[in-house]
Amino acid sequence: MKTKFKYQEARKVTDEIIKQLDPHCVKCEVVGSVRREAAEVGDIELLIIPGPYEIGLLKYGLPEVVDSWDHVKGKLNPDKCKYVRRLHPSGIEIDIFFANPVNWGYLKAIRTGSKDFSHKILASSWYRLGYRGVKGNLTKNGKIVPVREEKDLFGLIGLEWIEPKYRSYPLRPNSKPQVTSFRKPKDSDQ
Repeated sequence: MKTKFKYQEARKVTDEIIKQLDPHCVKCEVVGSVRREAAEVGDIELLIIPGPYEIGLLKYGLPEVVDSWDHVKGKLNPDKCKYVRRLHPSGIEIDIFFANPVNWGYLKAIRTGSKDFSHKILASSWYRLGYRGVKGNLTKNGKIVPVREEKDLFGLIGLEWIEPKYRSYPLRPNSKPQVTSFRKPKDSDQ
């Protein structure tokens, strides 16, 4: 069983990690249970758009930080990397998910979770409208649909914005209504 950490402890470590990674990233933000402000946190999840980096003998950039932590899963590779897991010296596991400007909002929403919220609210909503999640992107009719910001995904699939701390399933009483409407996508959405 994974060790659980109090939110405040995990948030402090998260802020330190972001300070280390930020100079090597175009974007670097917390997702997962820390973003949802869960009372207990099993790991730290980050979503990044990395800046240029090099692996191997002349490594620079992101690997200088990420490879300083104990390897758990995944190898950094500028062309193929979607996810790595490392063990921080504090004992908290760090999951780092790699995005690009086109899928940033999509990945931020699903990686913020919760898992049940992502599957039973987000995915079921986009599925009913003919969208699919394929290889880290939202697609429709086999074409990638750009989702640059998280709020774009909510609007695209007809959901009101729900603050991350209320994203559980079933939804907590203080959250907004789930669905405003299942609007027919505009041509520009496809």
